[in-house]
Amino acid sequence: MKLTEGKIWKRILIFYFPLLMSSLLQQLYNAADAVVVGKYIGKEALSAVGGTTSILFGLIIGLFTGIASGSTVVVGKYFGADKEKEVADTIKTSLCISVIGGIVIGAIGYILTPQLLMLMNTPEDIMPAALTYMRIIFAGTLCSLVYNMGVSILRALGDSRIPMVLGILGSTVNIIMNLVFVLVFKRGVDGVAYATVISQIVSCVFVLYVLRKNNNIRIDNWLKPTINKNYLVEVLKAGLPTGVHTIMYGISNGIIQANINLFGTDVVAGWTAYSKIAMFFWTVMSAMGITVTAFVSQNKGAQKFDRVKSGVNQALWMSVGITLFMTFVFQVFSKPLIGIFTKDAAVLALGIEQLKFMSAGYILYTAGEIYIGALRGAGRSFSAMISSFITVCALSVVWVEIIAKPYNNVIMTLSGFPLTWILSSVVLMVYWKILEKREAI
Repeated sequence: MKLTEGKIWKRILIFYFPLLMSSLLQQLYNAADAVVVGKYIGKEALSAVGGTTSILFGLIIGLFTGIASGSTVVVGKYFGADKEKEVADTIKTSLCISVIGGIVIGAIGYILTPQLLMLMNTPEDIMPAALTYMRIIFAGTLCSLVYNMGVSILRALGDSRIPMVLGILGSTVNIIMNLVFVLVFKRGVDGVAYATVISQIVSCVFVLYVLRKNNNIRIDNWLKPTINKNYLVEVLKAGLPTGVHTIMYGISNGIIQANINLFGTDVVAGWTAYSKIAMFFWTVMSAMGITVTAFVSQNKGAQKFDRVKSGVNQALWMSVGITLFMTFVFQVFSKPLIGIFTKDAAVLALGIEQLKFMSAGYILYTAGEIYIGALRGAGRSFSAMISSFITVCALSVVWVEIIAKPYNNVIMTLSGFPLTWILSSVVLMVYWKILEKREAI
């Protein structure tokens, strides 16, 4: 789909909703792990597949996630400019990067998992389960990275519907295999991890098939590995800052998680339950950010700068409305939402407290996600990275390690989040408005 034509708000929503559904379904099968272990295995297992392991895995693959977003920007730019050969060469280069990255990252993650878990202050009673879970997940990294690169390419071509279908497929396979491994084969967290890897393999195979059949991609020999140096540099230039940005977020979140882990298994389990609910909000906002990136990259490639400005503004107001609605839902239905993951009274109470506190500040985060998506689409990922490092990562570390630590209180530890969100949103908004005024998008 060309995002360079038609009514802006309609184009944004037509692209956004299938992307949102695919992203939500991907989170659904992540949440399915937590639901199954929390209900049928116990709070220790819930802690093992939750906060710490999620942050570590996200941290390890964060660099590649950024590179995939760089592929979205570059492919989208050439697609918007109707340059078929450049589109094809960038796609082949990107897929080769994903294969190499999957092998390297999977091996490094598998080897370093014990050290990483200890670094995160993982409680001793959940260490064995967390180690098992992480190592199995890392073994499937290759398929995960190829799949994510594949859907990034499809989104750059204006296709958010096929990723939605693939999301449905992957989620269905994961949920079914979760139940089979845990309820039928009586496995623990290892069964949940195997279910995730199997779903990733299935999704990877199908996304490659879809790319092979896509009429917008003119590639002569799919089986011949090709890395074009020029397009590699272009993809890395657009994606590495985003990857570094993701890693910095992961490090700051890891420091916060390490401090949360010091409060014990109940707090960690409550945070895990909260995190699985909150991930739906982050997914909704991330989907809009990706939409803005694709919209800006295509329209910049087509030299339609007024359309870029209008699209960013319209996406922002849509996001504000969505955030207010989700905040209302989380505040009113916090107990049944956290109750999906646990029956333990102490864990339930802690999860509710964390959900209510954190969701009250989500509105402070919204603008930052839109403007960072716009900056990436405009090829200014490095500026976005520097801004986020100063306003989010550095400040989070200072807050947790210096200001909050003496209080020895969970909510005080978490208070750094809304503070960094509002600061990041203001800085990114001001920077984008300066670029608009100078016509330097």
